[in-house]
Amino acid sequence: MLRAIAIVATAVLFAAPAQALISLDAFDQGWYNDVGDHGPDNINTFTGFNGANVFHSFYAFDLASVGGTATSATLEFLPDIGSYNSTDPSEIVRIWDVTTPTATLLAGGGGLGAYDDLGAGVALSGPVEVFGTFGSPMPGFSVGLNGDGLAAVNAAIGGNILFGAALDNLIPGSGVEGLWAFSENPPAARLMLDVDAGPPSSEIPVPAAMPLALGAFAALGWAARRRQG
Repeated sequence: MLRAIAIVATAVLFAAPAQALISLDAFDQGWYNDVGDHGPDNINTFTGFNGANVFHSFYAFDLASVGGTATSATLEFLPDIGSYNSTDPSEIVRIWDVTTPTATLLAGGGGLGAYDDLGAGVALSGPVEVFGTFGSPMPGFSVGLNGDGLAAVNAAIGGNILFGAALDNLIPGSGVEGLWAFSENPPAARLMLDVDAGPPSSEIPVPAAMPLALGAFAALGWAARRRQG
């Protein structure tokens, strides 16, 4: 009986860490090409080579509402956002960190430096192979962020974070190859976070009726011992 009381008390006083799955849609998206062009009203996210220029895309997320620490992070690219525009049966995409200031990038003022930034620097994911046929709707797929990606997310909590995307296996001039051609429908991507709100508190309030319940358990235990004696 006393053991049961101890178990009840432990369950009351110690709660598991709060876990939450948070879903955030990109609040802006677009591309920069290899001459540094980007129009702030352009939400097309074509990534690859269109026969004339190379394009890198970006995705912006607002983390102001996120509290705690992210324990995992996944970028979900939604299906039917434009078309698969490559003569190759698959393309390899990778996610990169972005150091260009958010306001500059979104306003179209990043220039060639922003284009480079979206496809180089710190890789926030491994390579992900995407399959399709030329002109078919883009498939949906997920990209799990690596340790650097998770660290970038946690460093940005309370503010904004940008992700760049570029093709790994692109050979400009070898033919048209790209993802998300003719994409105009936002959001193109969603950030999924598993968040730990922190360790359990040792000062969790005890319900008003709980002391009475524990007292009743104690009394039953005392009575049981008397009968056994």
